Amino acid sequence: MNIAGIHTLPLTSLLILFSSVSLSAPLQLEVEGKETLLKTFHIHPQVEVTLSLSNYQVTVTDDKGKTLRLGTYEPGSRGKAYVLVDDFNFDGYKDIAVQQSEGYMGVNVFYDVFLYQPRKWTFKLGFHDSNIEADPTNQMINSGQRSGPRWYSNVYKVINGRPYIRQARSAMVGDGLDKVVFKNPKGKTLKTLILDTNIEDNPERPAVRTINAKRAYLHNKPNDNSKTRVYVIKGDRVNLHDYTHDVDSGEWFYVRYQGKKKLFKGWIKWNSIH
Repeated sequence: MNIAGIHTLPLTSLLILFSSVSLSAPLQLEVEGKETLLKTFHIHPQVEVTLSLSNYQVTVTDDKGKTLRLGTYEPGSRGKAYVLVDDFNFDGYKDIAVQQSEGYMGVNVFYDVFLYQPRKWTFKLGFHDSNIEADPTNQMINSGQRSGPRWYSNVYKVINGRPYIRQARSAMVGDGLDKVVFKNPKGKTLKTLILDTNIEDNPERPAVRTINAKRAYLHNKPNDNSKTRVYVIKGDRVNLHDYTHDVDSGEWFYVRYQGKKKLFKGWIKWNSIH
């Protein structure tokens, strides 16, 4: 990480917002273009810093005069850039999230999140995501972004101070259905489920739907060429475990159906349910 001094700017180009902020409250700052914004706050009861945003550069200076350069910020379509100050890994120290870009006409605001490293008095890039919000009650970080008609979101958990994506959710894969991918701290997929959008009592229980086709044949893969001889019939209730879509092959659900003596698994066409 580069270490640099804070340069003195002409008064004509300097806009200063300088105040002390309490430790517990999350903080959102905004700056327009090349204007300068200074903010002093505690990242810990014994550690006070001053955050400087100036000419698209972000620096942090401690109460002993040591300055760290975090990087750059990028104003959005309205000419403003945002910086969030919050404890994003729930270790008792404030971290800093700096806006890097935006999308979907300002709906998606993307941040680089720099996590404070108390032993080294430095900030390290932890993750990059959109519309982030810390949830200290549940020890989670939530993010979300829109692409076309669908919303995509991540739920982060924290292990040893390091956030990782525990759940990656794709909304609206069907009527009242979301696709959720569960991951481990190394990013490996543990399982995929289709969940009811508003489910609260058991967030890892697959959604159940009724077959409305006379016969819905199971496929080994989500395409017409992998059709098997096994099928479910109208009125059968199936558990939904995955979803995919393709321009050529259309939309498919991966389902499980418990027969009288055997569990059947395979891909069925989306319209077999909807």
